[in-house]
Amino acid sequence: MATTIHDIVSELQSFLEVSPETLDRALDSPITDKNHAGFRLFVKAWCNGHYDEDPDILLRELENLL
Repeated sequence: MATTIHDIVSELQSFLEVSPETLDRALDSPITDKNHAGFRLFVKAWCNGHYDEDPDILLRELENLL
């Protein structure tokens, strides 16, 4: 099963305030870890704990993808 950008943005809501606009754009986005190499790298890094100390950076990077 593919991980979507919406999956990650939704998960980040546990740590950060995510704007409704970002959530809507993520929900409408076709980006997954199967069809976007850049997003696949973010998912891998996130799973390996690279953004544990600063999830805000990950959210900003994902917003840039959107």
